[in-house]
Amino acid sequence: VQGEEGTAAVYAYNTDADNTNNFYFVNCWWEPVRGHALYSDMSGDGGRNGRFQLVNCKFHGAQPKTDPRSTEYFIDGSWGLLKLVNCHFVHGERGHIRQQQGSGNTVKLVNCNFRRYSEACLDIDAKENYIANNSFWSQHGGPAIRLGPNAMETTVTGNITGGTNPAIVVVSPKTAVTGNVVDFD
Repeated sequence: VQGEEGTAAVYAYNTDADNTNNFYFVNCWWEPVRGHALYSDMSGDGGRNGRFQLVNCKFHGAQPKTDPRSTEYFIDGSWGLLKLVNCHFVHGERGHIRQQQGSGNTVKLVNCNFRRYSEACLDIDAKENYIANNSFWSQHGGPAIRLGPNAMETTVTGNITGGTNPAIVVVSPKTAVTGNVVDFD
């Protein structure tokens, strides 16, 4: 699946009559991605877009040295539930996943591998999150995980970060961050 710069390979939208939900992607390759692979737009008047689940998927952005176009966040927008298990992300120049609107949303990321990003790899402002057993590495500057003020019921545990400083940035005082390994080699 390919997305061109400024677009999305999959664009989900809600209207006043309906929403988009129940997307399941298994063993998908999104390569090369120059825009968003998946974008959930909830600017309409309908219910929340929800239940986006991705398992064993690979997201690969444009090579920065050979393709100067900036890769946007692979997964961006707002949703009721975003769940990723055993996924691999590389060359998301800005970052890999951004959840733009808070309160009432859920993000679950388990056993994923994130490589090469310049801003926050995960920029999450959802209310309930579970981020566990993931690996983060980048030579650029941003944090592996940035949690916004709406991340009220969030657990960040068992993650390994390397090459990022600071590794985890938490704005909400109700976020539990335990058992993470920070390695700056």
